[in-house]
Amino acid sequence: MKKLIGLAIFIGLIVLLYSTCPEKKDHTEALSDSVSQIISDQVPGVDVNTLSSIPGFEGVLQFVGENMVDVDNYFLFSLGKMDLGGEQQVVSLGICGHVFTFNDKIVKEGASLYEKASTTFKDMF
Repeated sequence: MKKLIGLAIFIGLIVLLYSTCPEKKDHTEALSDSVSQIISDQVPGVDVNTLSSIPGFEGVLQFVGENMVDVDNYFLFSLGKMDLGGEQQVVSLGICGHVFTFNDKIVKEGASLYEKASTTFKDMF
């Protein structure tokens, strides 16, 4: 009987993790929030609400997130990765319907690389 209860709990846990695994959109939103927080921390007098009120700011963050973030879905959890100089770095973990972002240094570096690439591309034309 104990084995049956244990098996039921295990199967329930697997179903819960599978049904609440975050998608790419969730990772993009979490990383956009993280970038907004990083910017507001580094620019005196600017908070997250001020940034979100700037016309087009949210669209730029969403565009960057969609183009720089790759999400590997492992069915029970998902990992958000950014390509930094040809090397994939894990920047977020999605599990149980929530996305945890970590390593702000990598997110800052990714935003910096994207900004440099955009500037170089604009200069070419």
